[in-house]
Amino acid sequence: DDAILIRVLKQQKDLGNTSGAGWKQQVWHAVAAALSTSEASKGAPKTAAKCSDHWSNVSLKKNFMDVHALRTASGFGWDDGRKLVTASESIWQDKIARMPQAKQWKTTPFPLYDDIDYLVHSVVATG
Repeated sequence: DDAILIRVLKQQKDLGNTSGAGWKQQVWHAVAAALSTSEASKGAPKTAAKCSDHWSNVSLKKNFMDVHALRTASGFGWDDGRKLVTASESIWQDKIARMPQAKQWKTTPFPLYDDIDYLVHSVVATG
């Protein structure tokens, strides 16, 4: 579902359907429609409101911001092939002690990073 949502958001951004720092309401209807017609979509039917919430509040943008913060932090790097944040064990331990939510990104790839970066570039303050 995340990949479908991101694909539709990229299409909508290319069409100019953004509004300030967000998305026009019609975008969320397009996302919900794409998910409802996709055989790859899982779970309950998606509404425009649920799609918007998933993007903004639940995981995608938040996860992007966490990964971006790690990726750009001193001592960290990025394995583009594996889409994984990299650092030495001591750097990871220090960061996890100060930012417990970072622990998941030590071993969890974030394959949608580049696509979400395209979507939020110049919209979300990342630094």
